[in-house]
Amino acid sequence: MNKATTAITDNDAHLTPEKKRQLRRHARSSRILDLLLGIPAFLLTLPIQIIFAAVLIHDVGRPLFFQTRVGRDGEPFTMVKFHSLTCNSKDPVKNHLQYTTPFTRFLRRWGLDELPELWNVITGDMSLVGPRPVMPSQVDEFTPEAWEIIHAVKPGLTGYFQVMRRHKYRTKDKLKYDLIYVEKKSFFFDLLIILRTVPSIILRGKKHMK
Repeated sequence: MNKATTAITDNDAHLTPEKKRQLRRHARSSRILDLLLGIPAFLLTLPIQIIFAAVLIHDVGRPLFFQTRVGRDGEPFTMVKFHSLTCNSKDPVKNHLQYTTPFTRFLRRWGLDELPELWNVITGDMSLVGPRPVMPSQVDEFTPEAWEIIHAVKPGLTGYFQVMRRHKYRTKDKLKYDLIYVEKKSFFFDLLIILRTVPSIILRGKKHMK
């Protein structure tokens, strides 16, 4: 993606002072939701995460993958997820099939490689709902207006784009839905996205199986 592509979707985007105040108020309710749902989800999935980790040690050599991502207000943090590549590919999106195994493809298909990110939610680096966190190398791909809006909230484990997309990943569509999410963000909108996440994962997983 380049800045010209981004500008097509965010040419009218901006954060008003009132919207900034609204987002600060929503941040408190979002944190409560993150803890009320994130802690039980982490504890309930911990046994299966331990099993996955044991399999990954045998399958790819190490269970966890740590990577620097950009959080709210541009602050960097270390995101953790299950390690699903057999080696460090320079372009994991383009070449990921070359470095995956049947088990890691299973984790990716059903979004299970993201489960350790619940720890990022508990520690406060991420939220259950928000735009997916970007890498520092992707910062220059955003216009200043889009960057300010998307990073006025915490990055999320799931998001509006994840539950709305009906096609392959396209950066300009993700940006559009991320901007819409920030504009519509509320406690109940986050709750709706959470409720729609599991059905959307199941739907995408079935499509990948075809």
